[in-house]
Amino acid sequence: IPIFTGNDQMVGLIGLANKPTGYSDEDVKMLSPFIDLFGSIINGYKQEMFRREAEHALNETLSERNALFRALDTGSLICITNVEGIIEYVNGLFLEAVEYPKEYLIGKNYQDLNSGEHDEDFWSDMWNTLKQGKTWRGEICNSTKSGRLIWMDMVITPIYDDQANIKQYLSISNQITRRKKLEADIVTGK
Repeated sequence: IPIFTGNDQMVGLIGLANKPTGYSDEDVKMLSPFIDLFGSIINGYKQEMFRREAEHALNETLSERNALFRALDTGSLICITNVEGIIEYVNGLFLEAVEYPKEYLIGKNYQDLNSGEHDEDFWSDMWNTLKQGKTWRGEICNSTKSGRLIWMDMVITPIYDDQANIKQYLSISNQITRRKKLEADIVTGK
């Protein structure tokens, strides 16, 4: 006897063999509510197993994402802006580097950190790359709260919403100020 779910999908068969003459249509009709109930139980079990597998996969993905973010957050300068360049998130290392409190930076335009070391073509190239959905990498010189210049080796990549529109930009940077000073010293012969 076939077992169907509520949406008429066959999920199994039940074989009954305790009647020597077989089962009549009336017998099957009488057993149908029990078979339907059994079908619902099997379908519910299958759905629960699918839900658990999906939940497990989601938890693994979230765990991996969180581990990756923790590693980045403890080893690199992180900044997230909206598409207009307004700062929405910075980590502790970024705050230490630029010497501003978090409360000051959140809601400010990233250009507020502009040191003036880069020309308009530099910024235009960077923004054009990002607006095309591409990742940009380069060295940026920012200005700290005290006016000191800091150099960062920076990667900026778009973050997309569920409609595949760019909603934010994520920058991951490492300070290279010492390296830039050494390079300058070599060039000047110091």
